[in-house]
Amino acid sequence: MILLLVLVSLLVGGAGLLFLLITQAQLLWEPLAPQELEALRQAVRPEPATEMTLLGSEGIISSRWNWLASRLFAGVLLADVKLNGRPVSLVVDSGVTVEEAIVLYASVARTIGIRLTAEASGMRFPERGLVLPSFRGVVDHLELGELSAQSVPVQVVAGHQRLKSLGLTLYHVDGFIGLSLLERFAVTWDFQHHHLEFRRRAFEGRGLALPLHKQELEGEERERFYYVEGFLDGQGPYQVLIDTGASVPALFVSSRIAQAYGQERFRVKRLQLGELTLEDFLAIDIEKELGRELPIDIILGTGLLKAKGIKRLTLDFLAGKLYAER
Repeated sequence: MILLLVLVSLLVGGAGLLFLLITQAQLLWEPLAPQELEALRQAVRPEPATEMTLLGSEGIISSRWNWLASRLFAGVLLADVKLNGRPVSLVVDSGVTVEEAIVLYASVARTIGIRLTAEASGMRFPERGLVLPSFRGVVDHLELGELSAQSVPVQVVAGHQRLKSLGLTLYHVDGFIGLSLLERFAVTWDFQHHHLEFRRRAFEGRGLALPLHKQELEGEERERFYYVEGFLDGQGPYQVLIDTGASVPALFVSSRIAQAYGQERFRVKRLQLGELTLEDFLAIDIEKELGRELPIDIILGTGLLKAKGIKRLTLDFLAGKLYAER
């Protein structure tokens, strides 16, 4: 009986500690020291650009961190991949729209042996109000499950972001897989099984299908985004960007839309995306939050999609379709 009570008390204590760690978790930035930044600048060696090549037809990718990440950042999935043979954990984020296929933190890039070829204009992290120095580079080999790629362009950010709670590092992310790589595939986010499916052919879809449009932005950075058309409480159509790196269960809207409601934060009765309907949720004026204009009407994150019962989301960039399954 005493042993049983001890085991029960250990289980209860462990569960309480886990709950405390999760509820107190924060994403914290660790910037590079000035001498580290200067070392990156000194390491730049210009070289001719080479075309990225892909091998393989499809692959299923997960991460050892996805169970924890799904409880802290709902709807966001990580992929454990290898760069130059070394394992890294990357957020798969359609909201990262830089020209390079992968974004890495500088400490990771040094370990992997990334060749830096130029200093870039800086990487913007608007949700934190940060613009960090960044560099362009090349990684020789990427292993993405059963898929692989050669001569992969990367952007290296002069800083690192870690998830900490009570002074402990819960897990760390090494960077991001951005839109420049994702748009070469049909990609499925499986929120039930915490994995991703990459295909180099059009998705033979199930569930609700919507046209997925591409919008090119003017400027030197060659940024672009993909969107579906939607109606907000009967008004529209609006351009709705799908952001797989946004875990907040709320809709982000432009100031123009928020002004029509007369509030910076307000409840939405219905968002209609073709045959897909999302009802009763919070909307936030994202331009007011960030202090700048965005080239999109609405940002719909996978955190809200998951909260509204979407179990699988497919962005088929090859065929220009979005599939959502409940």
